[in-house]
Amino acid sequence: MIYPDQQFVLPAVPSNPDSAPDLNGRDVISAPEVVLTPVEPEEAPVADAKVPAEVVVEAGADEVMPSDEELRDEPVPAAPNPNRAEPAGWSAGQVIGDLKPIGATAAALALFGGSLLFTLRRLRGIQAARRRPGTVIDPPPGDDPSTRCRHDKCRAIVIPMEIPWPKSDTRLLLNQTATDIDSANAAFQISPSWGSYRAAFEEAVRSLQAKASRDSDYMIFPLWFCGRHAVELGLKELTAVLSAYLGRFGAAVPADVGQLEVNHGLLERWNAIELMMAVAVDLGAHRDDGQVHFARLVDELEAVDKTSMRFRYPTTKGSKKKGPEPQFRPGAGDLPEVVSIAQLVDGFEAMFGYLTGCIDYFEDAIENSEPQN
Repeated sequence: MIYPDQQFVLPAVPSNPDSAPDLNGRDVISAPEVVLTPVEPEEAPVADAKVPAEVVVEAGADEVMPSDEELRDEPVPAAPNPNRAEPAGWSAGQVIGDLKPIGATAAALALFGGSLLFTLRRLRGIQAARRRPGTVIDPPPGDDPSTRCRHDKCRAIVIPMEIPWPKSDTRLLLNQTATDIDSANAAFQISPSWGSYRAAFEEAVRSLQAKASRDSDYMIFPLWFCGRHAVELGLKELTAVLSAYLGRFGAAVPADVGQLEVNHGLLERWNAIELMMAVAVDLGAHRDDGQVHFARLVDELEAVDKTSMRFRYPTTKGSKKKGPEPQFRPGAGDLPEVVSIAQLVDGFEAMFGYLTGCIDYFEDAIENSEPQN
């Protein structure tokens, strides 16, 4: 605090500019001269060098030594590692950042290569299983049977160098006249009969049998379809002939025949034919044991292919919930693992012969008999 009567005395201006008088105006003592000595930089310690146990530093007259507490609080720098020499501008973070794109690229290439190898192996298996036209067996080196493929499924697709391709002049039908008919052309009949269709599919079965072999067993699909369709055509033709026969002799056609649905079912149509044959036998028609055996073959066809679609498409129509399903399932039990083409064709030929015999018999009976009122 400053009091009202308090006086302040200022010191006089010193005569010597280097002097430093205090507030009381007394003579001052010249400030001591401080001499600064440059300190040489310390060299990095050598690994084998021994550090002395204690270093004593003598202070000059004008230097003040730090206390023990100040020495304890001062951080001690870590000694550098003489075995590690890091180049200028190098850091572990930079190296990791530079390696990230390389690692990502290598991982992507590895994933792509694995996917490509997996796809090629699957395609190889599909080709070996389907055995398309031109398929040949890859023979192993030598004739030793032990070196051959165990399941004989090592196959390779042979693709010809030139394959047919649609062009500007490619046509399915040409505007030809009757004068162009020869062995290489076919003429459409104006009113083709049931018999012409049936005979065509029967002949197709025989042609497909000649082409079917161990390396093309997929021919079972068109062969079965053509054989079954020929039987279906024969049953429908026999139904029409029997109806005409019964009408020729004044007999009524069973009601079940008129209620037949227009579909590809065989068993229902055959049951109606048996009813008409029973009436025909009562009218004097001949009957033999072939009818019983034919009925058994119809049951076999119906059990394997009820709707005539199983050998036409690889999958079913399916439903909204399940969707399409494969026509053939391994282990289903409705078909043997191996089908004899020769035995299958022999069975079809027996059915073709029975239907042709019945149709010819009743047609001759209609032509050579007097109509009954």
